[in-house]
Amino acid sequence: MKTPIERPKRREASDDQQELPPTKCQKMVFLDCDKPVRRIIFECYHCRQGIIAQCHSNGNLQRLEPACPNCGKSAIRLETTEVFEITAIPSPWQ
Repeated sequence: MKTPIERPKRREASDDQQELPPTKCQKMVFLDCDKPVRRIIFECYHCRQGIIAQCHSNGNLQRLEPACPNCGKSAIRLETTEVFEITAIPSPWQ
């Protein structure tokens, strides 16, 4: 007869353990990944404006930071060869 395995008891959060604040994240959707020109739908990191970008990558990758059409700040960091077009759209996540 097998003896049951005791599972460790779940620890309750105590007062001395503080919960970490939520981290800011950026939502993205990649489209046409099998084609030479790829599309990425994302939100601006700063103002949450919806953006669609068309990118081309030929193997010579560089870090590009296209500006948001709404706030003018760096909207996202992309590892690609070239960004053809940046267009503001309504955010699909709001």
